[in-house]
Amino acid sequence: MIAKAFKKSIFYILLTIGAFIMLIPFLWLLSNAFKTPENILRIPPQFIPRPFTVENFKVVWEKLSFLQYTLNSFLIVSLDILGVVLSASLVGFGFAMFEFRGKKILFTLMLATMMMPSQVTMIPNYFIWSKLGLLTLNSSPEADANMGIRMAGAVITMAPVIIIFLFAQRYFVEGIASTGIKG
Repeated sequence: MIAKAFKKSIFYILLTIGAFIMLIPFLWLLSNAFKTPENILRIPPQFIPRPFTVENFKVVWEKLSFLQYTLNSFLIVSLDILGVVLSASLVGFGFAMFEFRGKKILFTLMLATMMMPSQVTMIPNYFIWSKLGLLTLNSSPEADANMGIRMAGAVITMAPVIIIFLFAQRYFVEGIASTGIKG
């Protein structure tokens, strides 16, 4: 009985250490978001920002139009999801309800393209977007050299996802348990 409790406590200690190791990059990101540019690359590094500043977050919200970029992303993603759902529904209906010559070949080709890794299409997609003139690789001059501004933007981007996950993780676990997926 004691050996079992000892093994269990060792297991939880190792899990806690592993979780802390996994959290270090996120804590470092959060720490650097509140530092001045001079303190980010300071040797030896300081984990607790001194002086503590929220200037990076002000720059992200006011000068970089972060809210506008976020709304643009939501619009593009929403339209993309709508297009995918509509086209996939129509194609799925066609494959399910109609018999036509070459149906099996087309279905196999469709499945093959779905199994293709996204890295295979990166360069062709880049050329297509380039020819359409839809590439904007120039970033804002305020964020070019200042890693604190970039880290503040990353914190703002990650915060809603983490908050939603913390409130909804119970439903994720219930969904996995109810489907019978074994790990």
